[in-house]
Amino acid sequence: MITATNATKRFEDITAVDHICAEVKDGSVYGLIGSNGAGKSTFLRMLAGILQPDEGTVQIDGADIFENIAMKERFFFISDEQFFFPNSTPKEMKNYYKRFYSKFDEARYRKLMNGFGLDEN
Repeated sequence: MITATNATKRFEDITAVDHICAEVKDGSVYGLIGSNGAGKSTFLRMLAGILQPDEGTVQIDGADIFENIAMKERFFFISDEQFFFPNSTPKEMKNYYKRFYSKFDEARYRKLMNGFGLDEN
């Protein structure tokens, strides 16, 4: 179960998420709707453990997510805005992600690179 209890996130003088309380039970599907800047992506980033709440908690199955590697191995988050280091090569990105993902599949990386005819440099 995913729970948020008074989860709040601020960026300097902007409150992006303001004391959200939510509970998503196992097997449920929820959607977040709202205008641009409403805090949807910020809330999802807190749920994914990318951002730490300034106040309150976000948990999965009763465990805090931020800086919890074991918990982060149980789920994933795909942002609508992908990040790549400027001027980085696929090889550099591969090496970067290998440091953070213990199950990084280099054979699959090679298969995809070859399948798309990409040069890793």
